[in-house]
Amino acid sequence: MLLIALFFINKESPKKPKILPDEKPINLNLANFQPSPQKPTPPMPKPKPIIKPIPKPTPPKPKKEPIKKEIVKKEQPKKEIVKKEPIKKEIVKKEIVKKEPVKKIVKQNSPKKSKTPIQSNPLVDRLYGSEFTSYTPKQKQFINKNLQTIHAITQRVLVLNGYPLEALDLFQEGINVVSFYLHPDGTISNLVITQSSNSYFLDENTLKVIERAYSQYPLPKEKTKIVFYVNYRIE
Repeated sequence: MLLIALFFINKESPKKPKILPDEKPINLNLANFQPSPQKPTPPMPKPKPIIKPIPKPTPPKPKKEPIKKEIVKKEQPKKEIVKKEPIKKEIVKKEIVKKEPVKKIVKQNSPKKSKTPIQSNPLVDRLYGSEFTSYTPKQKQFINKNLQTIHAITQRVLVLNGYPLEALDLFQEGINVVSFYLHPDGTISNLVITQSSNSYFLDENTLKVIERAYSQYPLPKEKTKIVFYVNYRIE
């Protein structure tokens, strides 16, 4: 140990320490140092074997048994079944009464009454008489409303034709009654003289005048019988 210290001292020249004015220098001399006697190094003790403690075996953990839940079944209240006693049906015997066959009364369709009351016409009563009562309401209504119009149209055509020359030469006058059926399409049928004027020329002239004038007559809704007077007079 001492040799190593000397070696380092000789090799490196130590720098002179700066001496402060107040400090005294300390002299170091190697002669003053005596090496201390070396103590014999005691022998290294033999290492004792390390005895590791044997770990105690851990006891196995007890397995948890699954807790079984007891399912308690709720007892439902039992319904009391009440047996219904069968209802005895009373059989009532019906007395079967034979019905006599009812005879159907067939009502004859009477002519419907018109809503507007038909007033009696003296001229119509004279021309048609009791036959007028058998006509339908539409026929009656048409005759009462249009007979004078038909007569006026016929009289106008009669004037335009002029007085029959043969009857004029013989100075014949008179009144005849003409009858015919007027149809909804404007045609006529069964044109006849029902009452003569006692003049052939006057009666023939009346038929010719109506054949010329009927296209101007008002039209009925159903076939209607027309009757009127034709008057011949020389003025």
